[in-house]
Amino acid sequence: MRFEKVAIGATRERVSFDGNYLARLRSGDQDTARHFNGYFRRLVHAKISGLFERNRGEDLMDKVMATVLERIFRGEPQDATRLVPYVYGICSNLTKTEMRPRLKLEQWTVFQDEIRDGTETVEETLMAEERAAAVKAVLGKLRKQDQAVLRDVFYFDLDREEICQKHHVTREQLRLMLFRARRRFQEEWGSRECR
Repeated sequence: MRFEKVAIGATRERVSFDGNYLARLRSGDQDTARHFNGYFRRLVHAKISGLFERNRGEDLMDKVMATVLERIFRGEPQDATRLVPYVYGICSNLTKTEMRPRLKLEQWTVFQDEIRDGTETVEETLMAEERAAAVKAVLGKLRKQDQAVLRDVFYFDLDREEICQKHHVTREQLRLMLFRARRRFQEEWGSRECR
């Protein structure tokens, strides 16, 4: 492994991920295992940072690393030079899976005005109305495009293909738009709760 100097005087590792690297990892080489763990834990941490509470984020990071190692020992990835995007892909999939229950909860508690089953107390009804008003106020602070995407996905529960056609974007562009819109909503919601 080579090191090169960077502008601030620290060192940055330059690693070539290839078949030999994976072979050393699979054979149990301790130096390679230490490097793999340190290098990829930093990448995964950077990718999921800020999405979860600390303990939940650490659990997810452990799950990502365990899944990646399990698949490496089964012979994946086919192209060893694509190890970094391979790990990112697994991280993205597990992150989405981890967030899915939270998104469904947000869909029903944040983006719907209120759900009445006839058993709500007056206090619960007032709280639901206050929350709905707060959600509308936060949505009103977002860009029109962010508002439209969030409503289409969480309030109207439209099919992703339908949303893509409506906004003239690809699935990947929609994924990015939704990620950014949700992040902006969460930032606005968080700043509102801090006041």
